[in-house]
Amino acid sequence: QSLVNIFDDGGTHTIDDASDSFTDQSIVVSDSTTLILEEGGYIGAPTNSSWPAIRLSINSTFKGIGGVVNGSYAETGYADGGGEGIHLFNGQSSVATASYAEFYRGFSVHGGDAPDGIGGDALYVHGFGTKADIYGGNFVGGKGTQNLNGASVNILNSAQVHVYGGIFDGIIEVTNQAVITFYGCFLYNNTRLYGSFPDESELDIEVIATVGGGVLIVPDGEQECDTAPSSSPTQFPTLSPQPTVVRSNEGVKRSSFWGHFLGMVVFIQTIFAAFAE
Repeated sequence: QSLVNIFDDGGTHTIDDASDSFTDQSIVVSDSTTLILEEGGYIGAPTNSSWPAIRLSINSTFKGIGGVVNGSYAETGYADGGGEGIHLFNGQSSVATASYAEFYRGFSVHGGDAPDGIGGDALYVHGFGTKADIYGGNFVGGKGTQNLNGASVNILNSAQVHVYGGIFDGIIEVTNQAVITFYGCFLYNNTRLYGSFPDESELDIEVIATVGGGVLIVPDGEQECDTAPSSSPTQFPTLSPQPTVVRSNEGVKRSSFWGHFLGMVVFIQTIFAAFAE
């Protein structure tokens, strides 16, 4: 059986139990074909493979409703490191051929571990027009040696990712005019993004934007967001202390002058009274 399976018939394929899952195999989805992974389904790339577990291109679609996707595990000595879990790609030179993916709670994707190298990215989104909507799910970057771990999400070259929920283990990278948008109450401080989604689940993660990469935050209309600036070293939102008002000394000086003046008047009246006697 081939280690790379190609779905390019323009139809819809659903994987929802062990009988139609793929172990030690990768899947390529292209040419307007849709792949749906549901609870009970599994796709795991072969060991020491340069192929991601799932690669989408040319107007293909992936829906992660449930199930598990694992990138390639890199054994000691394998130079390429861990493999990507899912690679979302354009594959052509037109926005019309860009691929799309959406993810929901109950779905999980892991980049390949690499005990002797660099861990693989869980989700890799590449190319203009390519888009992913994340409503939930677990995104775990592959574990590498000396903390050379893979990203939970890696977005580049004008791709777009919209995040409405989810759990992320591993940094998020945004580069080369790509944009990631978070929906909820969040603050972005240097490279740290923290806050909560509309369902009140929290997120605290490192988001690195370089070479024109963008990080956008869109508050949810039903949430009350604390947007006060943070003064806490832990980088959690806190109310800043009220500034101390500097008051003028003019009133103090004026009171002191009139006190001395009235004292001199009383002293002079006392002298005149003594001479009058």
